[in-house]
Amino acid sequence: MPDRRLFELLPGDDMETQQNLFDAQLRARLKDRGRNPEHIMLTFIETYAGHRLSPDHRLGKCAAAAATLVTKARKPFDWCGFNSGCEAGLRANVLNTPTLVWGPGSLMQAMPLMNM
Repeated sequence: MPDRRLFELLPGDDMETQQNLFDAQLRARLKDRGRNPEHIMLTFIETYAGHRLSPDHRLGKCAAAAATLVTKARKPFDWCGFNSGCEAGLRANVLNTPTLVWGPGSLMQAMPLMNM
């Protein structure tokens, strides 16, 4: 029975290396549980290499200045990030436009239902 699972890479991760590692780990877990790993067929039907806009990009600098101004921060805005799926990277790659995802500050705030 087909099953779909998703794993995401960070920008700079090598797609083929990560796919091979995933395949090897999956087969090892199956074998550890007494299952024959040869009974599965693993196919990666979609690939997405990730996306990262440099904080030094003009859009990044503008966003940081706006955040500092709005929050009346005394020190410069500090960037943070995490690996998460959204269409920003697809838009950036397809449309060749700088793309910035502006979130509430934490994944817990962004996705409260997923964290229950």
